[in-house]
Amino acid sequence: MRTAATLAATVAAVLLLLPLFVLGVSWMLQATVSTAVLAIVLRTAVAAAVATAIDMMFGIAVGYRLSRDPGFRRRPLRVLLQIPGHVPQAAVGLALVMACGGMLGSGSSWAGYALVIVAMVFVSLPVAVEESRRGFDAVDLHLERVSRTLGAGAGKTFRQVTLPLAADGLLGAAAVVFARAFGEFAALAFVVPFPLTVGTGIYQWFSQGMTEKAVELAAIGAMFSLLSWVLVAGIRLWVGRRLGRFRG
Repeated sequence: MRTAATLAATVAAVLLLLPLFVLGVSWMLQATVSTAVLAIVLRTAVAAAVATAIDMMFGIAVGYRLSRDPGFRRRPLRVLLQIPGHVPQAAVGLALVMACGGMLGSGSSWAGYALVIVAMVFVSLPVAVEESRRGFDAVDLHLERVSRTLGAGAGKTFRQVTLPLAADGLLGAAAVVFARAFGEFAALAFVVPFPLTVGTGIYQWFSQGMTEKAVELAAIGAMFSLLSWVLVAGIRLWVGRRLGRFRG
């Protein structure tokens, strides 16, 4: 059984990594890094970072409530928060453009950029909520009770006990949300060309026959995502080790 599981894991890893390997080889054969590509990657990263910050503010608040109040999980509000993750993302993008069409009609690149951030927030908020809940679930409730017994209020306990102990889980949540926002395509396809992101840029350039530019953008975007993930994983590991001795 163990051998079969190892074989299945190996095959799955190969299937997952093979496309990235092919993409990397294709880009290295070109060996190009243009200013336009770097600008799109940076623009997308900034938008995803802003969307992640907004998502995590709501995600931490709602995730904590979900973790500490089982009855809250059965309320309609939680169902509503999950809706963006269960509808076609293209439908989400079209709905946002129809609702905020005036922003694009103004012709302002800043208005289009704001709409990109709104779309990223919309599609990644359910991820922020669920991942934050998992982070708070990892915190021992006994430690919170001890803090309250020693005279700390609910707010002080949250700030000084719960939040620090959930830090590595919340960092992981932020990394997942960032990746989700950074790689979004379907919801942003309707915002083209105000402005191009990594996902929409790859598709537009490829559909216009600019395959080399599309490969370059895809490779640089994938590399940036992987480096971001490695950085956050390292920080999570460091934080987790420092806090591990406090957890039950």
